[in-house]
Amino acid sequence: MKRVFISRYLEEDSFLRQQLSKTNFHLHDESLISFSLVEVPEIPSSNWLFFYSKNGVKFSLAQAIIKEVLPHRHLATMGKGTAKVLEDAGFAPEFIGNGHPAMTGIAFHEFIETASVLFIQAQQSRHSLQSFFPDAPSLVVYDNFPKQQFSIPTPDILVFTSPMNAEAYYQIYNPLSHQIVIAIGATTASALENLGIATIHTANSPSERGVWEVIEQLYN
Repeated sequence: MKRVFISRYLEEDSFLRQQLSKTNFHLHDESLISFSLVEVPEIPSSNWLFFYSKNGVKFSLAQAIIKEVLPHRHLATMGKGTAKVLEDAGFAPEFIGNGHPAMTGIAFHEFIETASVLFIQAQQSRHSLQSFFPDAPSLVVYDNFPKQQFSIPTPDILVFTSPMNAEAYYQIYNPLSHQIVIAIGATTASALENLGIATIHTANSPSERGVWEVIEQLYN
């Protein structure tokens, strides 16, 4: 039985968990990042709020000062997963990116034209869209940092969902020649290259379905 590690907790009904359970794979899902809330004293004015991640939404909703503002601004997200967290809380994003930073940045810039935007992000954000909006301010709502201790049974397949997760893993473990390494997107793939990983398979879409498509192609 092949062991699959993914650097994210998967819901019991998640697409990837279901697909792996139907086949000869054992799943270990665990985030290698710790999170903590950063309290926001005030919110800069803007027409739009752009959320990079699910955690950006969750830590915003945990703060009354931000939650009160949400109904009065246009909302945008990097991808569908982040949009769903907003929708589950009763807010409807008007722009939803496809998860690819460059493509989303171009599309969002065209969508809002000259309107102002405030980016909601982590302390360690890579600011992957701000090159399209050089004058746009950011609002840090949470901090994220690599865990220093964790134990993962040696995987045959490693799926990394962010650069920081990849960095955390390879701080503890050395690459093994038999392992298949999958990046959920180009930014994570670039981080893996910088870590010295020679062969990286990048999902065509930054989603569980995209990851499963890579695994299917490799084992069929």
